[in-house]
Amino acid sequence: MSPSLQDLPNELLDLVAFHYACSQLHGLPNSLTPLLLISRACNLHLSNSPALYARIFNYKFSSSAVRRRAFSPKSSEYYWQLKEYCSVLGNIKRRLLLPNLFDESDADEPTLRELFFALWTMCLDDDGCNRMQMECAGVYTWVECFVRNHLYVDADNGWPRDNACNSFAMWIMWFLSTKTRILDESEEDRESLIKLVLPFVTVPYRYPSTYAPPHHFHLPLTNSSSHYEQQARSSHAYTIPTPHGPYPIYISPERIWLHVYYERRTPTTIPLVTESAKLLYFSRREVIRFGIAPTLPADRQEFNNRRREALRHEAQVSGNALSSTQLEERVAGEVGVTKEDIEEVNASLLGGALIEADEAHLASRYGRGGGTALVESAPSLSNERGEYIEIDESACLSQRWDNDWWRIRQCGNCWEDGDVEDVSPRASGPMSSPSMTTVYPKMGKVYEPGSLTGLWTGRMLIPTEDRLQALLIPPQPDPDREQGQNGPIQTPSPDSAAGLSEDGQNEDDDANRQPDPTDHINSFPFPPLFSEDYLGPAATVPVFMRLTEYVCYAPNRACPTGGPRAGVDSDQGFSNGYFPIGTEFRPTSDGQGLRVLVPARSAQSGRVEEYIYQVYRRPSSGVAADHTMETNARLEPGRFHDRETCPGCRAREELLSRVRREEAEHLEDEVEEVECDEEEDDDTLDSVSQSTSASTTSSFSYNEELPPHDPHKILPCDGIQDIIVVGETDKRHGMAWNPFKFYGRVRPYDGMVGLLRSPVGFATLLVRLGSLTIFPLPSRFLRLHAFL
Repeated sequence: MSPSLQDLPNELLDLVAFHYACSQLHGLPNSLTPLLLISRACNLHLSNSPALYARIFNYKFSSSAVRRRAFSPKSSEYYWQLKEYCSVLGNIKRRLLLPNLFDESDADEPTLRELFFALWTMCLDDDGCNRMQMECAGVYTWVECFVRNHLYVDADNGWPRDNACNSFAMWIMWFLSTKTRILDESEEDRESLIKLVLPFVTVPYRYPSTYAPPHHFHLPLTNSSSHYEQQARSSHAYTIPTPHGPYPIYISPERIWLHVYYERRTPTTIPLVTESAKLLYFSRREVIRFGIAPTLPADRQEFNNRRREALRHEAQVSGNALSSTQLEERVAGEVGVTKEDIEEVNASLLGGALIEADEAHLASRYGRGGGTALVESAPSLSNERGEYIEIDESACLSQRWDNDWWRIRQCGNCWEDGDVEDVSPRASGPMSSPSMTTVYPKMGKVYEPGSLTGLWTGRMLIPTEDRLQALLIPPQPDPDREQGQNGPIQTPSPDSAAGLSEDGQNEDDDANRQPDPTDHINSFPFPPLFSEDYLGPAATVPVFMRLTEYVCYAPNRACPTGGPRAGVDSDQGFSNGYFPIGTEFRPTSDGQGLRVLVPARSAQSGRVEEYIYQVYRRPSSGVAADHTMETNARLEPGRFHDRETCPGCRAREELLSRVRREEAEHLEDEVEEVECDEEEDDDTLDSVSQSTSASTTSSFSYNEELPPHDPHKILPCDGIQDIIVVGETDKRHGMAWNPFKFYGRVRPYDGMVGLLRSPVGFATLLVRLGSLTIFPLPSRFLRLHAFL
């Protein structure tokens, strides 16, 4: 009798099955059905071999993110995620062959929301393989079709909705956008996409740009917060009514969804639709370069020569002679654009650091470029047919999305008394200070310190203010529209699947808005000609800023915010960079820090309070770390992270100790249960074991008992209590686009960066903050695009 596969040891059978399923890297695994039909023994083993499917998953998909962020999956959990991804990608491939790509009539198929969430999870976890599998399945084609044709389905009086499907679709489309794809778009397609996403980009009254209103710095909020009056959450304590709903917008905790991730229920909120819309908008707008007038001077030298001649002529006409020193001082203070300046801006548009290096090109001479940086793919090898042979995932590119992952995990509810599970425990004592980034031990970072240090370039869109304000004026009721003579008003369908959550509630029925006294008025209808022209002659100007981060370490005190001092409970210095009025910044004597001088609360004439911050430097490792420890030992407290006295480190150790105690108690309980179970009948135990095994491998369910996060994975403390961002325009860029100073802070709750831009002269040595405009920037968006 000849040998067969069923005679092989289980380890070799798994190896044969792996190579059969993974005959090539790209594409979904081959079905194991032929091997399952060989014999009952082969079927039984291969159907109950989670280790085999875990190996297939790690070959076909990226897996470092879950181990780094949450927990180390077991083989059965890899098996569950493999089935999830294969189901989703297979569903997309089937939909691309159907006339209706977004049909939800089949109750046995995943909903659009479930598909989009799984795809976005693949993006966040991508080290290289996930993106490759999504490309092979045609995900970009499917998502692009949704954005271009489905974004306004179920619109609210013409306005696109801020819901899960729209948000995920635009995020995925941007993630898979490449420079080639964008440049290959026709002008008509590019302009139509810009018009589709424009409401999300420019109308803050309907679409929030942050996970909590930007005028709050101390979060989470409580109904009995010391900074606010004790009022019910449903009241209009911090909002004003507008035709679009209450403003500012407090995102509802109802947006949190307990989706299944590696067989575990994991609470996450919907990512901000405005961020992805801005990325799509600017990446398309940057295809159009700034025009260069032929009359402009070629470079700065020619500009200065022209100005000298003009100033001499003006002096002769006026009869006021200028000395050579006065003339040069006047020329040095002149601001104007040259052809070279515009060429530098154009060289840095679209693609950022992905622009190919060229020593003769301005993008290489002046830096690696800026603009809307596209998502970089992992290095790969392909054969002559273009098929993937190998993808290098050693760089763990999913790390760039860690902050975004923790925002959707931790920032779904800005109210402290929320009832969402899986939140970090609140600490008491010194760690509960609302001005600290280490308020309590957290699961992960929402901002990576040092991300902003360096030179940033980009462009800023400034719509006409009166046109934006006009969107706040309630429209006059139209009797014809009310009677239906001009067609029905676009309102949400009560049976719309896109607007219903799993429990049948309409998740998008303005869940983030409180009862509005303007409900009797028609909501502001979508302007039929809404476009960039409708918003007026919007100014699009280049922005250059060189930023430095300063951090506050214990036992130093963090600088207070400005709201309570100004007597406005609901505003914590939003219009002043989150600093008290009159704050001054001066360098420390050694040049390695920043002195923040704040007028004292007692209002004594000339009396100030001083807060010391240090230039942030990334932690060293190896020999460099030993040298850093020796250097720190010679520094005074407050100038480095002292782990021996840091309250954050103590709080983390206390929490770890508590976790270990609870784990030991749990193990003791399990031992007692096992001793009791040994008295049961062996036959009963066998039947229960077989039943459990069968149900585990045959059902596509999840485990309610597994936590979504390993309790031992507690974010290491970095000792940082507060982060201040200070910067200015380089002199060369200031001569072209005007000089500015920049000041701001990083909000600990969600990593939002509030940045104040203040015009200054080159001779200014000290800047006193005033009431200027602040630009709230989520750090992920700032890393990808310098300015809105």
